[in-house]
Amino acid sequence: MRMCISRGWREERSRTTTRSRTFNQVVMLLAEEGAVSLKEVILDGTKIDANANRYRFVWGKAIKVSRERIERQLRELWAYVERVYQDEEQQPNEPEFEAIDPVSVARTIAEINEALKEKEIDPKVRQKLKYAEKNWPQKLAEYDEKDKILRGRHSYSKTDEDATFMRMKEDHMRNGQLKPGYNVQASTEKQYIINYTLGQTTSDTSLLKDHIGEHIESYGRSPESLTAERDTGAKRTTCSLKSKASQRSSNTTTSTGNRKRKSRTRFTSTICITTRGEIR
Repeated sequence: MRMCISRGWREERSRTTTRSRTFNQVVMLLAEEGAVSLKEVILDGTKIDANANRYRFVWGKAIKVSRERIERQLRELWAYVERVYQDEEQQPNEPEFEAIDPVSVARTIAEINEALKEKEIDPKVRQKLKYAEKNWPQKLAEYDEKDKILRGRHSYSKTDEDATFMRMKEDHMRNGQLKPGYNVQASTEKQYIINYTLGQTTSDTSLLKDHIGEHIESYGRSPESLTAERDTGAKRTTCSLKSKASQRSSNTTTSTGNRKRKSRTRFTSTICITTRGEIR
């Protein structure tokens, strides 16, 4: 199975599996028999549930808030040091607060402790410093590890670190609950699936460029036209699907009864490809 995925994924190994080669060989056989041309691509995406615990998660925003809280409390501790030294001529040098990482924070706490070493200070401040010295560097190291797993995502499941929390199309509880899952993009031609990729982001727009790149890598040619839903963002992905000369698009919206079909945008244009087959 071929997937457009980040290097950290354990599924990256699947690029060399027999299934990956077999899938491409079958599609190329269809092309040789004239069943598909690999030129007319219809793209659609869907989100699938991951086999993961939806109640054990890590949120990127929570990590960011925790880092900001540690930085704020460090500045408050240093403000206390400045108040202690306000009537003295010799003032301690202010530590750096730019880098909130285990080493920098441990060094800053040590400098604060050294500045207050022979001073009479509030017992609550002393207690807070002991807590900070013991826990903050360790917590920041944990945040760094979680950030490496997130790789720019907003969340992941602790039982499947590759899965991202998303809103699924099938919401049986109808409460908009986020669930761990993956974003699958599939290209079809004449009802044959000719390419599919797996993404960790909820936005189809961010996956479009890699999906088309996977098509080119697999078959050595680029599609001449792309039909996709408007919210795929193909029109905005100028790096992937920007016409060198002109671009023709037609938007159609039809309705059956009270139910409207999604608007689809058809792009017939020359994809910007370098001589090495790279998308520009």
